[in-house]
Amino acid sequence: MRIFTLFLFISSLVMSGCTPSDSTDTSSSTDVRPTPAPESGMGRLSLALTDAPVDDAYSVVVQFNKVSIRGVGATDDIVFDLDPVMSVDLLTLQGANSQTVITDEVVPAGSYDEIRLFIDSVPGVQDSYIVLEQGGAQYDLEVPSGTQSGLKVKGELSVPEDGSASFTIDFDVRRSIVKAGNDNSKNGVKYMLKPVLHLVQDDQAGVIKGTVATGLLDLAAGCSDDDVDTYNAVYIFEGAVSPDDIDNDGVEPLTTALVAYSNESTSYEYEVGFLPAGDYTVAFTCNADIEIVDVDDDLKFTIGRAAPVTALGKTVVDFTTDDLDSDGDGVADIVDAFPDDPSQS
Repeated sequence: MRIFTLFLFISSLVMSGCTPSDSTDTSSSTDVRPTPAPESGMGRLSLALTDAPVDDAYSVVVQFNKVSIRGVGATDDIVFDLDPVMSVDLLTLQGANSQTVITDEVVPAGSYDEIRLFIDSVPGVQDSYIVLEQGGAQYDLEVPSGTQSGLKVKGELSVPEDGSASFTIDFDVRRSIVKAGNDNSKNGVKYMLKPVLHLVQDDQAGVIKGTVATGLLDLAAGCSDDDVDTYNAVYIFEGAVSPDDIDNDGVEPLTTALVAYSNESTSYEYEVGFLPAGDYTVAFTCNADIEIVDVDDDLKFTIGRAAPVTALGKTVVDFTTDDLDSDGDGVADIVDAFPDDPSQS
């Protein structure tokens, strides 16, 4: 299961991606009236959703019915009911795009340490579901904790008095969707959502984006097939590390993104948003189809490229055939071929 990500975005005046100019709000709201200032001791709260694409599902629809937050040391939640409920195909929210959930809700200023997302997931109703291919069957997406106690994320967040705060929840579905059974099972195929959630502060986050040369997308480059449009992904790792797959052992990617052809630029591009400021390693693979979570898979990566991210900044990392690492030793093929030539280092 490829990755995609769900983010919670808290802001009072600007629905931004990692940079304000890049965000696309897909909500249908047309109310552009000025927002009055909050009362003393209060701040404003807005929530939005965003997602990173996957390549082995056509749509992943999740129906949200409410959101709650809890202050540090508090016993009661502040609850925002969604009426009507909101059904979101997460795969339509990519890059820096977002879907508004609530806007400019006034909340007490202060510190909060828990957020919960409540999801409708009734067996047989298909309020939340997954479709693997265009025109294919819909499978119920069961969310064991999402309907009653909600999907919980812990983290430190603060809403300033007379101001706003912006945070993001990373909803890592690559690690979260579990397939059970098969067509011959008594209960057939089931998909369960057991999410891994992380909290990010938006004004301390940035973007990594770039292009991938077509020479990295075919069998000659070690890809799974000769179709330049399939199984291409960029993996993002924290710190300076050697790239590895998702196997719950050693180095693990923070997130991933698919590579897609852009008619506008006539090149293959990727973009990863909502990354906390810091140092990252970025690597490309064209074997994303063999990634099985919790299994040590033999993905072939390019060399890892350093990618420092600054708050609200953009870091560009373009991959070329000079980044090929066929033997997986962490050294580019061009350097292996000319070990004594400093110009190739």
